[in-house]
Amino acid sequence: MKTYRKKLKFRFRFLRRMFYDLLLEKLFTKAKRVLDVGCGEGEFLNSCVAHRKICVGMDINIKLMLKIAKKYQNITEIAIIVADMFHMPFRARSFDVIFYSHVIEHVTVREAIQILSQFSKIACIVVIITPSYHRSFWTPGHITPYTMKTSAKVLTLAGFRPLLITYDKAFILNLPPQVFERNRLIVSLFNNMPMSFMKLNLLAIGISTRQENTDTWKEK
Repeated sequence: MKTYRKKLKFRFRFLRRMFYDLLLEKLFTKAKRVLDVGCGEGEFLNSCVAHRKICVGMDINIKLMLKIAKKYQNITEIAIIVADMFHMPFRARSFDVIFYSHVIEHVTVREAIQILSQFSKIACIVVIITPSYHRSFWTPGHITPYTMKTSAKVLTLAGFRPLLITYDKAFILNLPPQVFERNRLIVSLFNNMPMSFMKLNLLAIGISTRQENTDTWKEK
């Protein structure tokens, strides 16, 4: 049983790393400074360093950040800080991209707009990843499910122009989101799989209307 769980965990991390690499390779080749808000174990930071980015990992969990800081202490391209996303300790235009993965579903829509409004001043691009709505969505801490439409609306209200809203698996497979949206059977197929790494996540990318600098954005 333990061996099976280890294999699942490895596959989950492999798929996530492939997804992160695709994001960085296809869309953000010109971005140099990246902020990961709610960085957790720092998996995205690893991908950023591999793609020669200067990155900051931020989380409110002091114990976890001390652990991550120790892990990356010899990597000069990574800085780790403890901070609250409601009170961001950064100046305007400090970063090219803010990565915001599996965090937005933990706050209300009003709070999300407040947080993203700060992001629009700090960075040019925001990348949001959140679980699509399915029967397993309501795990402890999840309070706000998102759709493509609500993701676009929240981005707009926060001062971003939506650039891309799709599913992570559609992005990986290089398929337009309409393939999934028009055939709900495909969505159900993914979301009803027992392996959590196969369930669909929403990917929403916006560019700040306060500082539109399309040099940071590149779509091949």
